Amino acid sequence: MWTSDGAFGHHLLGKQDVDTTLLDAISSSSLLLFVMGAMLLRELRLWTKLFFSNAILFILKGTWDWMTVLPDSIGYHECERRLNGDPAKGPVVPVMAYMKRLGMLEGREYVSALLELELHGVDGKWPVRYCSDMLLSGHTFAVLLYSLAVADLVRRATVLLPEGSFYRHVFRYLIGFWVALITIADMYYIVLKHFHYTVDVVMSVVITFLLYTNAGMAILTQWFVSGERPDRTEELDDAGEIWIPRAMIPCCCFNGYYTIKWLEDKEVKLRQDRNKSALWERLTKFSESLVPEQQSTNAEEQRGPNFGTFSDAKDEESRG
Repeated sequence: MWTSDGAFGHHLLGKQDVDTTLLDAISSSSLLLFVMGAMLLRELRLWTKLFFSNAILFILKGTWDWMTVLPDSIGYHECERRLNGDPAKGPVVPVMAYMKRLGMLEGREYVSALLELELHGVDGKWPVRYCSDMLLSGHTFAVLLYSLAVADLVRRATVLLPEGSFYRHVFRYLIGFWVALITIADMYYIVLKHFHYTVDVVMSVVITFLLYTNAGMAILTQWFVSGERPDRTEELDDAGEIWIPRAMIPCCCFNGYYTIKWLEDKEVKLRQDRNKSALWERLTKFSESLVPEQQSTNAEEQRGPNFGTFSDAKDEESRG
């Protein structure tokens, strides 16, 4: 029977101490690979998309942690030891005291102390691993996001190879295996260390996939890079690009690159007409009942005064 102080993954895997520098190294290696690849291929759109996505994920993480404070997955006493240090292993760092002092500051003093904490830590202890910093798992979404971007770069590079060629398949399957391996390893070590709840890492994976393949993100990237709104004439056929990875279940059968097209209202209406919905037909009739009056008024204004036709003028002449 599960207890309230644990999670499914914690009970399944148990608990083991894992050096957090290993988790940091995993995410950092993915980021470095992407930066190198994007610079070599001069891929500005993918660069923009990655860091927009990264910023949004961290904003979501901070907002959700602020909205609902969850008990830390390792428990209060363990978290206190993580903040202050273990007296048996070395000098105690007064992080808890610093946090309490931070809560009493206001204005510029608060901002200055917060920046000092983020950039330099407390008495040489950096980075500071906070307590109750649960939703989402930053390690997980960083590893997956950077790895997806690296896989995206590799797929773009392999389009130069003949379609169906052996090397094209090998490169793509290898990069897919690498992304799956390091993401699963990161999730495993995080849950094994009780660094996060199981739901934190699972939600990180789901939201990262949804954000990276989001149409709004693709349009935002296109607009930011081109400096033009995607609904202008020159952008109608290409308002952005989406890549659906093979690992994105249940959409894996539709993997590949897709172009977003901006539609005018009349095109949306034509597509909706094909559904033959009874409600849509009633709305259409109601809409059409409002149109004739306006159209007839406009038609009269456009025609102007009625001087008659040529044949009418000829009849008048003969009668005269």
